[in-house]
Amino acid sequence: MKSITVSSEHYNSELAIKDVINSLRSEMPSPSAILIFTDGRFDASSQAAQEIYDTFKCPMAGCSTNGGSIKEARKLDHMIILVGIQSDAIKFTSGAIKNLTSDFEYEISREVIDPALCLIFPDALFANATPIIDYMRKKYNNIPITGAFPGDDWTFDNTLQYLDGRCLRNSATFMLLEGEVQFSATTGHGWNQVTELFQVQEVNGNVVSRIGNKTAYDFYFDFIGDDTLYSEFPLRFKMDDDWVMRAPLKWDKESGSITFGANIPVDSMASLASTTKQDLIVAARESAMQLNDTIGEREGLWLSFSCAARKRHLSTRAINERDSFLNDIVKQPAVFLYVYGEIMPSPQHSAIIQNQSIVHICIGEKR
Repeated sequence: MKSITVSSEHYNSELAIKDVINSLRSEMPSPSAILIFTDGRFDASSQAAQEIYDTFKCPMAGCSTNGGSIKEARKLDHMIILVGIQSDAIKFTSGAIKNLTSDFEYEISREVIDPALCLIFPDALFANATPIIDYMRKKYNNIPITGAFPGDDWTFDNTLQYLDGRCLRNSATFMLLEGEVQFSATTGHGWNQVTELFQVQEVNGNVVSRIGNKTAYDFYFDFIGDDTLYSEFPLRFKMDDDWVMRAPLKWDKESGSITFGANIPVDSMASLASTTKQDLIVAARESAMQLNDTIGEREGLWLSFSCAARKRHLSTRAINERDSFLNDIVKQPAVFLYVYGEIMPSPQHSAIIQNQSIVHICIGEKR
């Protein structure tokens, strides 16, 4: 499997669209599939989706982000990124789960019997992403799932999901891969435990009511002391052999509950966590090195999904996190993206949803 990455830094939408179409067409005139990622500030999403799809007429999926770039790029944030993928051994099928906040509507371009991997981009602003992942896991017999939650440049108002020539909302668009697929993924976070472990006692999906012998609100703010700082202290808990991070999104002081970025199992042993810029960068670099050591310098699709909160925390050092993956370690064409949530494929659970973390993945053909 071969991939080509192209991008545009143009703030003029017309120029950006022409730029990426011409660049991809010159390097890969007939891709098997395309991934599309746009900056949350990009203002011609529907036009871009339609023109790119009309040009290449192949399965296409992707989402809006909180910024991203490709290898050897000057800027951290590009307006639009395309990944052209070509393979004779792997078939690509695009689809979507629509109407996430009510009864799911499933749409797919052709029937797929036994896919090997799902790359998915669920809108998690107004819907809990865990049932979406569970839906795909059950539909395709515990298929490994990776991907990311779309971003919108911190407006928390309108993330976008791309399906072929359309720009959707309140949806989860995806790309199914079937055939001779081989992949490897690693994750890292760099967050350190700062409280004792306490049992998560009352939870409804991603809404936690009690931790230890306190309401979730009191558990948090008795330690922090200032409820304006809650987003700087994610919750950290163990799932099998993996540490999982959950970002607090909002609280209800009256009920004492806190809503997190994805589900937390009842009876989990959890703690608050804190970090430094250096710890975040080291964790990202170690995760990238682990993937590179496992896969080596092979052709394929190299992607990195990092939580947008890490970008905000790192500030001017965010470019160091990007470069550790794109320019220092990975030798193949690759894409680095800031998103609202990261999905790590898991042999036990199909996928583990992470917040405040980074997921690196390489997808290729079996050797």
